[in-house]
Amino acid sequence: MNRIPKFDFNTLTPEAINEWIIQLHNAGLAYHFDDDPSDIIDSDFMRLFNNAEVDTLNTIMEAIYSVKGYDPFETLVLLTD
Repeated sequence: MNRIPKFDFNTLTPEAINEWIIQLHNAGLAYHFDDDPSDIIDSDFMRLFNNAEVDTLNTIMEAIYSVKGYDPFETLVLLTD
């Protein structure tokens, strides 16, 4: 099972990326994007993401970081303030 929200690779606009980050946050799956998702643990000291989810997140983050001038941390900081 993959709990990662669907990501539209055809719409790499800041608005679409922000919406995806908000969905990730609302699902309780937000994490610091500098961290390897395979290293994230939950409050029970279990891996938060399974292997399929890690692969999905790595693919999505690669696409997000390819958008010139976009910083996903700005959206994540706004959500956690």
